[in-house]
Amino acid sequence: MKSLRNALLILLLPSVANADFLISISDGDYTDSYCASTYSFSNNLESLHREQQALVSGSDIYSTEETLTNKIWMGKPVYRKVLVAGDLSSFTNNNNTWRYYDFDMPYIDTLVDGRFILGGHVVLENYHLSNSYRLAHRINKEQAAFKVTNEAKRFLEDVTIILEYTKQDVQATANEQETEVVINNELVSYIHFTESATKQYQTIVTDNKSVKVEDGYYYSQSTGMCEQR
Repeated sequence: MKSLRNALLILLLPSVANADFLISISDGDYTDSYCASTYSFSNNLESLHREQQALVSGSDIYSTEETLTNKIWMGKPVYRKVLVAGDLSSFTNNNNTWRYYDFDMPYIDTLVDGRFILGGHVVLENYHLSNSYRLAHRINKEQAAFKVTNEAKRFLEDVTIILEYTKQDVQATANEQETEVVINNELVSYIHFTESATKQYQTIVTDNKSVKVEDGYYYSQSTGMCEQR
């Protein structure tokens, strides 16, 4: 009789998975609810891998690949890219003429900073004119410009350009079909969580949405819902 009573007690207990949180996400019109075992929040400035973050901060990465820094310019995230222009000594002339190196980066909104490394020399000014070497250079968000005479030719034999910038929205076309390419200007916030029922890891953008996280819940296999303990 005692064994039967224990069996009945086991049957009456709810089937509980390891879930502790009820997450409700609302856009004002609709609310989606999730039962989650874990959750966390982040934003798009936290996109660096944890391994990278353990070594350097975002502002310390210099790469020919676009890198998201940890800088903010007027509410917008700042990106960095290193352009290895190489040998531009063919720009040398004695005609007092500007020669241009185009970036081909039309999505740049604001050029926050731009620097040169010319022939192994770090150049801090965006605009520079040297009478001694007859070398002038300037930079904007579209191109770098040089005015160089033969005396300063060696400075253009190895050119590197470091750009830091914010982005704008870009409209692009591909295969004669108009395609919208949106590059985010602002900070984006996310919630990450693991669903209790499926064990799937979810990431949802929470901008312009309200998020409510409540503890004291468990996932009921019998109802497929989050139930209060």
